[in-house]
Amino acid sequence: MSADVYTLTIFVEPYLSITLSGRDVDRLVAKLGQIEKVLGAFPEQKDVTDAIARIEAGPESARGVEFKPGEDGAILRALDELRVERPLGAALVRLRDALLDQVGPSARTYQLELHQADGSIDRSQLFYSYSGAYAVGERLPLLPEGDCWEVVEVRRDGDDETLVCEPFT
Repeated sequence: MSADVYTLTIFVEPYLSITLSGRDVDRLVAKLGQIEKVLGAFPEQKDVTDAIARIEAGPESARGVEFKPGEDGAILRALDELRVERPLGAALVRLRDALLDQVGPSARTYQLELHQADGSIDRSQLFYSYSGAYAVGERLPLLPEGDCWEVVEVRRDGDDETLVCEPFT
């Protein structure tokens, strides 16, 4: 990314324009590239190649970069992954909030089965994904306790889904 700052324009009601720094754009593009292979395994079969290219190219006009239908979930997933690594800056938080508003209140609900390092298993928590299904090898966004977890198994029993997770180190 050559520019220090450019604007990503998200066309939602009401109209919203969010300006990201070059560093934020680099973080987002790098994370989208990392998870692109995993996203292809999801039932939604999201392809983020075009989104990455458009973000890297920067705005073609004063209108900025527009996300296509379905890309919002992939970008949300990338932002959740970035939150695992370190806190998002204000602009990326605004982008995430705007995308959450765009995709609506529907979320995928998972029962968590957290396998602790001491061998105990915690089944007391639910997890809500606003960015589609989770797959083996993915990391959950930080839980309120500050722990980071990696999905090692996904169990499905009818409409119920469980993410079996181990501590991510």
